This record gives sequence, structure tokens and C-alpha cells, in this order.
Amino acid sequence: MGACDVKLSARHKIWLAVIFGLLYATGIAWAALHYGVNRDDGLETPWRIAETWTLRAHGAAAMATLIAFGSMLPAHVPAAWKLNRNVVSGIGMLATLLVLVGTGWLLYYAAGESLRAWSSYLHMGIGIGAPLAVLWHLAYRTRIARACPQTDARRAPSQLSVRTQRIPALPAAKQRSTNP
Repeated sequence: MGACDVKLSARHKIWLAVIFGLLYATGIAWAALHYGVNRDDGLETPWRIAETWTLRAHGAAAMATLIAFGSMLPAHVPAAWKLNRNVVSGIGMLATLLVLVGTGWLLYYAAGESLRAWSSYLHMGIGIGAPLAVLWHLAYRTRIARACPQTDARRAPSQLSVRTQRIPALPAAKQRSTNP
């Protein structure tokens, strides 16, 4: 495994950017509606309805984020750890995501109001700062990318990362003879 084998594909990067962008945008929008516009409105105002749907969209984006996060766990994270690449910023990213997942879970399932309020403020504070963790991780990635100018297309087939190697086709199944 080479030093550059930790890179994500362009499609994966776009997928992650879209999902994390939606998650962040819906979280900020919900906070603006909840703490700004809807402070003293009634239950059925258009702003309150928008707040409800924004929170639902945030929950859906959170589920997609869990899938995106899970897609990086089997290959990206262990490969980077083994190669000692972006370990500190990667741990920062993992810690940020784990705190957000934990506080999000508490927000949805916590019964006590004090625990719910505490987890809400922690979730918002970490969530607002989460792009800083992403930027920190990406800044280190850029530094490493300069040291790894080769792309998969220019490497010899024996040096290709696992994600770009083709899996050989399975042999065709033997057909049964219909003659007795």
C-alpha cells in the first residue's frame, strides 16, 4: 500500500461534500428558525412549519451522514492510520462526528429536560464548529497530496489501490445436460 492509497475517489468526495453540506445547512437553518424567527410564534405559523420540516431534513441528512461516515471506516480510516497520514486531524474528525452522533441521539431519545437542553447546546456548538474540523483535515490532505503527485492512472497496475483494482469475473456456471 502506497502513501497515496488513502485518497477518496472524486465521486466519493462529491457525495461527502453534498451530504455534509446538507447536514450543515439544515442545522443552521433550524437554529435560525428556532432561536430567531420562531421565538414567540404560535404552533401553526408558516415559520413553525418550516422549522419542523427543516428539523426533519436535518435528521434525514444525519442518517445519510452516518452512511457516508460508515463508508470511510473500512478502508480510508485504517489505511490512513497504518500509513500514519493525517492521524491527528483524522482523530479530530472522528471525535467531532462521534460527539455529534452522541448528542444527536440524546436529543432524540433523552427523556429529561436538563439532559436534553445540555445536549442541544453541545450539539449546536460542536455542529457550528464542525466545518473547522473538516477544513483542518483537508488542509493536511493538501500537504500530503503535494508529496504524492501520482494518480492511479499513471501508476503501474501492481501499485493500484484496492479501490481501483478490478475484481476478476466469476467463471461461468456449468450448464447441466438435459440428455439422460
